[in-house]
Amino acid sequence: MSRLPLLALSACLALSFLTTPLLAKPGDKTQVASSVYRFGGRGSNATGWVVKRLNPTNAESPEYWLVTAKHVLAAIKGEKATLTLRKFDAEKDLWERAPLELTIREGEKKLWTEADELDIAVMRLPADINPATDSIPYEWLSPASDWDALPIEAGQMVRCIGFPHASQFNPSKAGFPMVRLGCIASVTREKDPMFRVDFNTFEGDSGGLVYMETDAGDVKVIGLTRAQHFLDERYKMVYGEGMVRQRLGISICVPSEDIRKLIESFDHVQAPTEQEAKVEETVKAAALEK
Repeated sequence: MSRLPLLALSACLALSFLTTPLLAKPGDKTQVASSVYRFGGRGSNATGWVVKRLNPTNAESPEYWLVTAKHVLAAIKGEKATLTLRKFDAEKDLWERAPLELTIREGEKKLWTEADELDIAVMRLPADINPATDSIPYEWLSPASDWDALPIEAGQMVRCIGFPHASQFNPSKAGFPMVRLGCIASVTREKDPMFRVDFNTFEGDSGGLVYMETDAGDVKVIGLTRAQHFLDERYKMVYGEGMVRQRLGISICVPSEDIRKLIESFDHVQAPTEQEAKVEETVKAAALEK
């Protein structure tokens, strides 16, 4: 009789082991974090991340995309910005920063693609970018169907990655970002595509990445941090008046399905038609004759 409780306990432990959600595959969470970089320039310092996708027309030639918030790019003054990549120095046995200067404008022309109503932007990175650059596989970006297939709902735990106060605070000498934990606070997909996360957002987190782990142990990038909620309280005193801004600790995020759409739309914009190509050749020939 004394063995029955032990057997029952063993059965319960075995059952709990079988039903416990698996952890993400070794290295997946590290890869997500290391694919997020400090991004900015004169007038703006925030967060960006790199997505790797196979070229639709050439599977042997991968594409690298910078993803960030639209207002981050808009706030940068001038034509140049810096994406602070990282490299490993084997001799020193440490990671170091490897800043990559990007041209984001040519005069008044924007070289990024943005969504009309959403605060997101993507930009194709140079083809000769270091192939060792950490990046997120395009397949890890959640499509719209994931919102029905996965528990992307209020109360779901997620992680946010970014560079809070990027202009003043460096989490590491090599430029690795901060990873913080929160839960989805609210989802209102009927009219507002945004979702909210119970996560205190600071200046510099804009453009940051939001991801979750599925019960199967897969990493799913579900969104991008674009803003934070504030409560503005006005006061009036005998000798003056003013306003105090309180943080509510709620982050506003854009679903990654809209980032996928933005990257995919670039294919249609960039590919000229046969007729357009002929017109361009005619114009160039006329210019040479002059």
